[in-house]
Amino acid sequence: MAKLQKSQRALLSVHMLRIVLELFTSTFLVSYILEQSPDNILGTGLINIGLFYISWNAVYGILDLVASYLVDKSNRAALLRFGIVFNMLLMVALVFWGEQISHWIVLAGAICGMSDAFYYSSYLIMKNELSFKGSFKKYNVSSTVGVNLVKVVVPVIMGYIIDISTFSTIAIYVILVAVAQFGLSFLIEPSKPKNSRFELKKFINYLKEDKFSWNKIKYTYLNSAIAGIKTCYKTVVIVLTIYIFKTNLSLGIFTSIFSLFTMLVLIAYRKTDKNPKVNKFAIYMIVGFLPVAALIAMLIHTNNVTLVIMNFTLTIANYFSDYLGSVERDTIIKNLNQYDFVAEHQFVTEIVQIAGRIVTYSFFVVVGLFANFTALKIFLCVIIASNPIKFLVMYKQRLIRKELIARNKKIELHEVDENNHIEVQLETASDAPKTSDNYL
Repeated sequence: MAKLQKSQRALLSVHMLRIVLELFTSTFLVSYILEQSPDNILGTGLINIGLFYISWNAVYGILDLVASYLVDKSNRAALLRFGIVFNMLLMVALVFWGEQISHWIVLAGAICGMSDAFYYSSYLIMKNELSFKGSFKKYNVSSTVGVNLVKVVVPVIMGYIIDISTFSTIAIYVILVAVAQFGLSFLIEPSKPKNSRFELKKFINYLKEDKFSWNKIKYTYLNSAIAGIKTCYKTVVIVLTIYIFKTNLSLGIFTSIFSLFTMLVLIAYRKTDKNPKVNKFAIYMIVGFLPVAALIAMLIHTNNVTLVIMNFTLTIANYFSDYLGSVERDTIIKNLNQYDFVAEHQFVTEIVQIAGRIVTYSFFVVVGLFANFTALKIFLCVIIASNPIKFLVMYKQRLIRKELIARNKKIELHEVDENNHIEVQLETASDAPKTSDNYL
């Protein structure tokens, strides 16, 4: 497996620090928003969370289109830094006005959306452009291990610091992380392909006209739509944890323990990935139905134990889904030999996922209007029912990837045979006696 180059290592380091910032935003900022309504977490708390994420994803979706065109015409790393700067602005605002966040909750979400649009429109492209065939797998493996380690260590540290100090204190530490991320971004040297263009209309026309490609890639977009629903799993667990445990420390400890265990399970799975004797379909379905079983147990008897089990199964499902989904998402367009449409494919995938998030978090607002635990349980049933469907779709994606790889190998072998045949003919012709007929 090829070694990572300097720019790849820098990009990987920047992304690891991004995960730290996202853990803060998606976990402890959410819990902080809920704590602003301690007597009405399932009412005002859920409504604020819903508005926060709707604003976040609406701005993300709109700006992602703009940023995708800008990435094509400007320095990719420069736009990545814009995303980092917007994150810094949010952290600074939280230090000074964090206690009044309920009054500017929509603006907070919008700033997160601006940060994501500039960061991910650049990151997803550079990850593909800097990772050639020999190092793409190495980068994905390194990224998965790094992300998992961050998710093991950081939550418990953040939870502990928040419990013994203040939210503003941890926000200051996070600003320092963002500064380090900003500095490391200058080590990235983007590798923009020649004649690179962002042609969304052309890509959509290609999908309409090429039925073979559409029938293969549509499962990636379906998976992304369901992934938009899956995004709220963590948020629901945070709501339940704060509602029952009343502390950020418990949230951090459980997140870290489950992340560590899941990371070990994921490593074991990767070792069996190429073993034909292992039933991959069974593994996909087990992970898909685990949260459903945990939900049934929690509906029968809601207590600390069933909540912990629910958190555990959702953590496993999230880790497997993120790993398997990212592999299929990044490889499908290349396996279809459409290297010119990488940026367009990433954009469409993101937009579909964003749409799923907006719809899902709109239901947060609806559930918050009812302000009771029964409404939240009904909502849980709906979103967790999508998990087995998602893993079934991902298994279909896996089969498609295997099919396309085999197809491409056949095409390559056919081309080699044709070239060899032509070479043999040329050699035969050159060895033939030079009669007058040979010069006619």
